[in-house]
Amino acid sequence: MMNVIQIICDQKAHTFVLVGFVLGCYLDRKNDEKPTAFQKTNLSRRELRPKKSPGLKGYD
Repeated sequence: MMNVIQIICDQKAHTFVLVGFVLGCYLDRKNDEKPTAFQKTNLSRRELRPKKSPGLKGYD
């Protein structure tokens, strides 16, 4: 067990980069699960206008 701790202490820069990457990936995935502020508003829940058929111009 002491050897693992010694290796981590000797390789601080590599350890911090690895821990930062893993923590960043975890927080990014957690953030993606939350709805955004826009999704919570009524704007995202409103009904859209019915679509009109394009028709042919000049052939009415």
